[in-house]
Amino acid sequence: MWRLSERFKDGKGVPIDHKLSAIWLLKAAVCGLAYAQVCLGDLYRYGEDRPQNYRLAIYWYRKAADHGDCMAMDRNALMYGEGMGTRQDDLKAMLWRQISDRLLGRSNNYTQLSRYKPKSIYNDIAERLTPLQLKNIEVLVENWIHKFRQVS
Repeated sequence: MWRLSERFKDGKGVPIDHKLSAIWLLKAAVCGLAYAQVCLGDLYRYGEDRPQNYRLAIYWYRKAADHGDCMAMDRNALMYGEGMGTRQDDLKAMLWRQISDRLLGRSNNYTQLSRYKPKSIYNDIAERLTPLQLKNIEVLVENWIHKFRQVS
């Protein structure tokens, strides 16, 4: 279904038809394909071929994140960090970013900067959080990963 959506979007073998592309993308997302859920979230986030709707973007990103999609986790982190479609929430932003970092094996020490690592929104968030909050996030990350690995 997702590939059919891409064909209609790009006009590969069929005429370009953004409405049909979105229909097939929605079908793939509803069936649980994480990449389709991220793409649908992007359509709502950027308002491509539909009205911009951050709440629906977060909804689809969360669905994909629950399937273990790190791209969706990073997008969730950004949406919560910027308060896009939801109340700005430093804890949720850092939680989603740290889960993604752990699953991808990325370094995630946002409390220390170096000249080799540019400052990001997550450095700002880490500065606003207390050491206890950062420790609690570490525990939540461990719990999420443990549960995810049991299910998958």
